[in-house]
Amino acid sequence: LRVGQFVEAEIIGNTYNNIYMIDRKYIKNKNQIIIVNPTDTTLQFQNINIVGDETNQLDPGIWVTGLSGDITLVTVGQEIVFPGQIVEVNFDWDR
Repeated sequence: LRVGQFVEAEIIGNTYNNIYMIDRKYIKNKNQIIIVNPTDTTLQFQNINIVGDETNQLDPGIWVTGLSGDITLVTVGQEIVFPGQIVEVNFDWDR
C-alpha cells in the first residue's frame, strides 16, 4: 500500500474466554502449572491448554486457557515441590 491508501480487511481467528498470559518458566510438564488450593493450602498441578506463544516479544509468555476463578500461581521453588504438599502462602513482597 502506498501512503494515503486504505484497505478493508476481515481477520478470521479464534475467540477465547478466560485467557491468560503466563511466563514460560512457570509451565511444567509441557501443559501444567502449580497452584495453591485455597481451601487447604496444598499444591496442585493444574492442566492448562496452550493456545498461543509470544516468546519472541518484549514480554515473553504463553497464552493459556483452562483456568477458572482466582488462582494462586506458584512462582518460587517449582522445582522442589510435589502435589499435595502443604505450603504457606506469602504475598508480602517486602520480606
